[in-house]
Amino acid sequence: VDASVIRSELTRVDGERKATPIHTAVWKAPLPLTKLFVSTIPFDHRAEILTQQDIDGTTPLHLACANLELKIKDNTCFDASVIKTRTLGAHSAHAIMNHQGECPLALLLTSPAMRADSNRILAEAAAEDLVRSILEKKPHLVSTQNINGKTLLHVAAGHGAHERVLMTLL
Repeated sequence: VDASVIRSELTRVDGERKATPIHTAVWKAPLPLTKLFVSTIPFDHRAEILTQQDIDGTTPLHLACANLELKIKDNTCFDASVIKTRTLGAHSAHAIMNHQGECPLALLLTSPAMRADSNRILAEAAAEDLVRSILEKKPHLVSTQNINGKTLLHVAAGHGAHERVLMTLL
């Protein structure tokens, strides 16, 4: 399939929400479909597509971060790859604020992946690694505030993030 056709289809917005198929996939579709969509984006167009904002100023990365769950299978933590490896290529996407003043990392900190509601050491280590990898690329994000003046630490603590994630934000 021609790269221009892929780009055209993946940047097509719906009439109401101004969302692209990538927005919908990361929010509602199974992770393998999202990975497939992202992998079909030509690398030189990936940043453009992953930074496209919907009516709320939300990018596909915002949605992927808000929805992330870290699953453990055979002592391996997976499902963070769509955030860590596929989207870190679009570094600019991590600095985009939605209309609530939230960067994708702020939404990641509220996701099921960051909650310390179970004793899953592997998931806690993976959550810490994911937050650390984003902050290594965009260290200024740690001091960003949403429209209510809350920093990432406020958000993470308020949503019961793992202790190691909280320590990473300090």
